Amino acid sequence: MESSMSEPGSELVTGSVLEPHRHPEQPEAPAVGLRTFSGKRVIAVVSVVVAFTLGLNVVTAQRNETTAKTRAVDASVMNDPTRTVQIWKMLPDGMIATFTSVDDDSEPVKRIRRNLGFQRAEYLRANYSDPRFGNRQIAGRAVLEFGTANKELNCRYRDVPGGGELRWITNDSIMLDSLREWATVVSSSSVG
Repeated sequence: MESSMSEPGSELVTGSVLEPHRHPEQPEAPAVGLRTFSGKRVIAVVSVVVAFTLGLNVVTAQRNETTAKTRAVDASVMNDPTRTVQIWKMLPDGMIATFTSVDDDSEPVKRIRRNLGFQRAEYLRANYSDPRFGNRQIAGRAVLEFGTANKELNCRYRDVPGGGELRWITNDSIMLDSLREWATVVSSSSVG
């Protein structure tokens, strides 16, 4: 009995693996993709993109380094008792920390104000760490960070003659106690 099915491998092959079969009246499709670009063009475009990206990274790194140096100098002015007067005062609804320059020179005043603005931004991000203490846990810090993150504690800034002022506001007695503990450690001249 003859089978109506053809034997495997006896199919008519009209194309090859490299050249797909197409009807003789069908026009050849244009080449698309990277084959339309020369290798030199692709390398040039990639080189420009890489150089631009590396350039941006260098500029960003330089800007970050400059900002870090500026912050360090600003903080050193604020933490130098011969250049800055610090007054920390507890209030029924929070605390005020006032920093004023001993000099009438505008440069220390500018540095104090810039550093207080930076510190306020960090406090509003619930970051009450202090580089003078490294990673050491500061009394009251965890509660202040939790309270700020949960909108139970707010920090405001304003310019005052010769410097600036930070004002913490809360209605929570636990926040007030933590502010007092934290301020006692941070405002002291010795890290101990």
